[in-house]
Order: sequence, then C-alpha cells, then structure tokens
Amino acid sequence: MAVNIPGIIAVVVFYLIILAIGIYAGRKTAKSSNTEELLVANRGMGLIVSFFTMTATLVGGAYINGTAEIMASNGIVWTQAPVAYCLAFLIGGIFYAPRMRRAGYITMYDPFQLKFGNRVGALMCVPQFLGDLFWTAAILAALGSTISIILDIDETMAIIISACVAVFYTFLGGLWSVALTDVVQLICIAVGLLIAVPFAMTHPSVDFSTVSETWQGKIETTQIGSYIDVYGLLLLGGIPWQEYLSSKEIHNK
Repeated sequence: MAVNIPGIIAVVVFYLIILAIGIYAGRKTAKSSNTEELLVANRGMGLIVSFFTMTATLVGGAYINGTAEIMASNGIVWTQAPVAYCLAFLIGGIFYAPRMRRAGYITMYDPFQLKFGNRVGALMCVPQFLGDLFWTAAILAALGSTISIILDIDETMAIIISACVAVFYTFLGGLWSVALTDVVQLICIAVGLLIAVPFAMTHPSVDFSTVSETWQGKIETTQIGSYIDVYGLLLLGGIPWQEYLSSKEIHNK
C-alpha cells in the first residue's frame, strides 16, 4: 500500500496545531509556574474547557477502538466502559471534588498521605503509576495501529512521534496544555467519526449480519464475578482524575 500523502499532511497539520496550543498554554503558565498552576490549572478552568477535557480523558483512541471491538465481539451487555465511566463522573463530581477543593488538595492521594503519613501516600502512588503506564500504552497502541494502517507507516515510529508530542506540550503548560489540546482532539474525534460512518457502512468488509443475532450479548453464570469485577474497576478507576480539581464551576460551599 502506497503512502497516503493527504493523510500525512493532515496528521502533520494536526500535530502542529496541538504543539501551537501547547506552546500557548506554556506561555500562559510561565507567569505563575507553581504547583497548582501546573497540576490543577490553578483551579481556574471554565465550564466548557472542563467539560471537554473530562470527556476527552474518557473518550480516547483506546476507548473508541475497545468499545467498538467489545460491542462486536461480546455484545452491548459487555460494553461496560461508557456506563461505568459516566457513573464515575457523577460520583466524583458530587462526593469527592467539592470536598477536595475546599481542603485545597492537589491529588486524590493528599488526604490519605495527611492521614496515614508519607510512606502510605508513596505506596498508594504505585498502582496509580502502573495504571497510567498501561493506560498510556493502550492509547498510544491504538493511535499507532490506526495511523500505521491509514498512512502505511511504521507503527513503532507513529507511537514514538505521538508520545514525544504529548510529553512536549504537557511539559510546556502542564494541565492547561492537556485541557486545551483536549478540546481540539475531542472535536477532531467527533468530526472524524461522523465522516467515517458512511464509508464504514458501505465498505465490503462490514457485514452487520454477523452480529444481528449476538449484538445484545449475554452473561453466563460463571462470568458474573468477572462482570462485577470489571464494573468495579472501571467505576472506581474513573474517579481519581485531576480534572475534578481544576474546574472553577465547582463552588466551595
């Protein structure tokens, strides 16, 4: 398959836009590069930016690819991430975020560290680091495989370039860079999916008859424990996100 020149141009333009936004955010935070500015955007994000960045935290390449795959293979009953993450948003926003903002916490682990000491706080960071590591790997793998198929370039190279771009703009502007680039990325995802729908619906490789009888899915008796465990993982794992602490729309009552 020949290299897709228009596709490469589109990807390059997209990455340049992302870098430009990251540099802009870096200039914004350079005036007050303290911990709160870098990690929680000085708790000053408006409603619209907060909405986009929290949604983009949930809806990434791994989420979209994984949701489509599990829907096609196991049915809608096993498509747990959309429901679980939405519930996590509600629980985190109602019960956790207001209290943590009132206390001035920077991360979800601050109250545990204050209560049980630095050693316990450091120990609790280990599973978070591992979770972020594997989550990042899943996102980059989804992005790399997609770009390598569309543009016919090496998957490893696509992953390395994407990782470098993400690290660079995050280093420049902290959470502001992540939030502002999330707005652009989420819009691109939505527009891209809408454009892709008619092509997918008419492509000869797409055969809806293969899932016409199985799209609902079913839970076997032996799978109940695993089903509940996955829901718990997604539900509780969707709560400790930094975006909860950055919106200025959550009132300090």
